[in-house]
Amino acid sequence: MSSSAVEVQEPRGKSETVGNEGLTVDRVDGRTITTPLAWFPRLWDGTPQERNHFEVFGDGAYIR
Repeated sequence: MSSSAVEVQEPRGKSETVGNEGLTVDRVDGRTITTPLAWFPRLWDGTPQERNHFEVFGDGAYIR
């Protein structure tokens, strides 16, 4: 029997953008994920200036 070891990495963001309709995160593994702002009421209700005032910490693991 053969088995392969799979390295599991915690998802990390490389760059983040908040637009009028969604939050887009480019990940270090090359994938891009976009979620609707409707999922985040505080962002949805915020002005563009407020939406762009966010903090990334934990080496890209968290957005606040």
